[in-house]
Amino acid sequence: MSKNEMELYFGRKALDDAILTGENQIFLSASPLESQLIQEHIIELARSHDMVLTGNPLVLPNGAMLVFLLTSHRATSGFSGNAYVINCFDETNFDYINALASSWAMRKKHRAVFFSIN
Repeated sequence: MSKNEMELYFGRKALDDAILTGENQIFLSASPLESQLIQEHIIELARSHDMVLTGNPLVLPNGAMLVFLLTSHRATSGFSGNAYVINCFDETNFDYINALASSWAMRKKHRAVFFSIN
């Protein structure tokens, strides 16, 4: 799968989950550009559902939030939902990132997905 296909796949999956379940979707990326690209994909996908989304977090009409965070920010706790960790496998602080994403997806109904698109 190409980088663009992965971004589209996980962006669509997160948006669909947020629409169907009302659950938050949290993206953690090491790169501001990757985070922005996935956010832009989701905004475009939302248009096909007649939704106009802006900002960060993106807030759906049902209250679900799609949040885009960077590994360089330490104030990323306090969230709950499905976690998508993008290209963080080469980070020196992977233990912290793993613990952070696991805490977001701690509830039985949530999941943490780690993927690399490099």
